[in-house]
Amino acid sequence: MIAFGFGFLVPLSETICCYAIVMIVLLDLFVELNLMKKLGIESPTLRNKNIIDQDQNSTIFDSLKIILESWLLFFKSNMNIPGIALGALYLNALALSPMLEGYARQSCVSESSISVLFIVSAGFGMFAPITYSRLVNRFGLMTTGNIAGLWHITTLMLAVIALFLPGSEYLSKNESSSLKNITVGHHEASFWLHCPKNQETSFPESYLSLGLIFISIVLQRWAILSFDLTVNQLFQENIPDKKRNRIAAGQFGFNSLMDIILMSFGMIWSDRASFGNAILLSTLLILAAYLSYYVWCKKIGRQLQKQDGEVKKSLKF
Repeated sequence: MIAFGFGFLVPLSETICCYAIVMIVLLDLFVELNLMKKLGIESPTLRNKNIIDQDQNSTIFDSLKIILESWLLFFKSNMNIPGIALGALYLNALALSPMLEGYARQSCVSESSISVLFIVSAGFGMFAPITYSRLVNRFGLMTTGNIAGLWHITTLMLAVIALFLPGSEYLSKNESSSLKNITVGHHEASFWLHCPKNQETSFPESYLSLGLIFISIVLQRWAILSFDLTVNQLFQENIPDKKRNRIAAGQFGFNSLMDIILMSFGMIWSDRASFGNAILLSTLLILAAYLSYYVWCKKIGRQLQKQDGEVKKSLKF
């Protein structure tokens, strides 16, 4: 959130902004190293010399074998559907990413406005860990994931509706029709609205569509983080300790693959008129992932909750 705040400095001085971001990244690195050191002290098993010796003697083929085994363990585990559903969230075209920032800049939204959007979104996401334990205590772990999924789907529908509101260029079929939604010089450049230097001044005729998309971006942060917490706790409680790290590695690899696919969306639909295709496709994929999770909860998830005819107490705090 602090790093996003440096976006306010961009209109004033790009050089100062770059130095400030570098300082924050270095500070974050030192804090992370310090926390890892404390974690190693509190968990002696993480400093097992036998593991270190094995890593030093391993070859690249051994590493590739481990990667393949991790993926196979992930897809064969009983947590594969929740893991895939979590990975599908990395396909979200409305995530806080450079692709979204590029879309906003093409709509002549200034860096300062984008920073406000990112800060408010991060702040709204902070409610997820605050409300998570209360929801789990009251409704149970899997139902909490269902609630987060329903909320996320609802917020995504707001963005889909926004594609068909005034100011949206998604329905533009060609350059001539696209100009109907653009008013050159309709707005004056300001601290909040400013077109990129290499782009002709072309403010949308209305910011109703973009405004509703921004609202969707902010509101969905709680759902994304809540569902992330739910899936991670499911992994902790239902995967044996010996396999947990390997399966988690497969999960991480799957998430990274989905992130790469999302970046390809930005290359395929690189202008603001076609960005709606990325929103629609990512929404359909995320919707399918959540539906799979709901079916999994009905068929397999409920069986995992039962042990000797009683619901696991560990599923609640």
